[in-house]
Amino acid sequence: VTYGPAPDPADRDAIARLEVAARRPVVWPYFLAGAVGLALAAAALAGLGTGGTAGAGQTMRLVLLVAGAALLLAAVFPLRRARRENRARDRLRAALSPAVTERRPFTDTELEVARVALADAALPTRARRAELERACLAAARRIVDDGAASPDELQMLEQFEAALDLDREFCDAARADAFRGVYMRVVADRELTEEEERALAALQAALRVADDVIAGELDVVHRLAELRRIRAGALPVVEPGIPLREGESCHFAAPARLLKERNLRRFQRDRQAYRVRGLVVDREGTLLITDQRLLLVHAGSTSVRIDRILDVEVDIDRSLLRIVRDGVKTPMLITTPDAVRAGAVLAAVAGV
Repeated sequence: VTYGPAPDPADRDAIARLEVAARRPVVWPYFLAGAVGLALAAAALAGLGTGGTAGAGQTMRLVLLVAGAALLLAAVFPLRRARRENRARDRLRAALSPAVTERRPFTDTELEVARVALADAALPTRARRAELERACLAAARRIVDDGAASPDELQMLEQFEAALDLDREFCDAARADAFRGVYMRVVADRELTEEEERALAALQAALRVADDVIAGELDVVHRLAELRRIRAGALPVVEPGIPLREGESCHFAAPARLLKERNLRRFQRDRQAYRVRGLVVDREGTLLITDQRLLLVHAGSTSVRIDRILDVEVDIDRSLLRIVRDGVKTPMLITTPDAVRAGAVLAAVAGV
């Protein structure tokens, strides 16, 4: 059995990942206001310095001088506040960075330095939370780079919550995000070995990620594990819903459609005839895969003996089975919601 190409792993890394916005204070409007104020003040002072006569012109120069001075003062205080906030952010980052980078617990000294930085009045609540969240998320992702998490590495995550008072809900979200990062690397090839399955289970337990938080990921893991067992010959036995031959066992049952390639339309351009071909539904019903045959039950039935199946190709994107049969030039095309499982069962039964 062959499968269509998997998505680029880089694309998978962008799926369902947690992000913390890196926002520093916006200062360019204040620089602009300061520059305008300085220009107005300079123009006004230059006019006053010429010794011009009193009157409307002199009054206008005084107005410009006052306006320029006001803009300069209005710009200075926000710029000073932003500068202090950026310095406070840098001190907090410097306190948190060594342990995160080295994937180890914070020392008592580092925790004390971090608490002092967090208590800095120049650091607003939003900035304090953002810096802690960013560091916690970076730590969670870094400690699972090798697909596992040691007790020391997990202790560092605990310190973000217990010693640095980071919101528990975010800590849990960071743990789940770290698990998803490893999960996406593991399943990128749509294969799951027993070792990988055990490693994911161990990582979930170590990170204390609840099943309901990663229900979608666990469903994929269970499905891939089932596919591995099917390919190894452990075929499931299901209820077909219709009578079969005596001694015949059913291993797959699901809704399906038999597709045929047809001419969809014809047209002519520049004296040249063209035709557009595509797939249309020819039959619709229930697909059964047994130990003896592939059977599509519709108003009637379409059947193919297992020993006539030479190859099975699965188009994952279109949930399509392309089945090559002995003595038939055109492949059989069947679409079914769980095409991957159907393809694995059919390939295992047919031995292809």
